[in-house]
Formats: sequence, C-alpha cells, structure tokens
Amino acid sequence: MFASIKRYAMRDIQFKDMAQQTAVEWLWNESLKKELQASDFEQAKAMEKEQIMNAACYDPFLENLPKSEGEKYYNETYKTK
Repeated sequence: MFASIKRYAMRDIQFKDMAQQTAVEWLWNESLKKELQASDFEQAKAMEKEQIMNAACYDPFLENLPKSEGEKYYNETYKTK
C-alpha cells in the first residue's frame, strides 16, 4: 500500500512548483527519492525552525519585525527548559 502512495505522490511532485515548500513537504519528497538519513530529519527541523521564525516576524499591516523577534518567539514557544 505504501508503495502505491509513493507512486501517486511522485506523479504529483512532477507538476508542483518547488519554489516554496514546507519542511514536511521537503522531507516527504526526499523520502520518495531515497532512504532518509538522520541528517535529513535534522535539515527538516532546521527548515521548520526558520519558517516559524520568519512567520513570527511577518506582519502584513506593519513593517516586518527584526529577525531577533522571530527567534525570541521560537525559543519561548518551542524550547523546553
């Protein structure tokens, strides 16, 4: 069953614009191309962190906040003590 899901997903990937993708999408696409390694998961985690920090700094009504605010948000929200 998983193999049929992979074949279906591979077909969809050919048509998708890869300019922007979430960390989860990137990791899924990598899994379709090769067996995942620990480094792939680490890269996806880093991508997710960057995306969260960028989103925390974006305000459509004001100027973008400094990147340090995004990092502060990430640390307060996701870091365990």
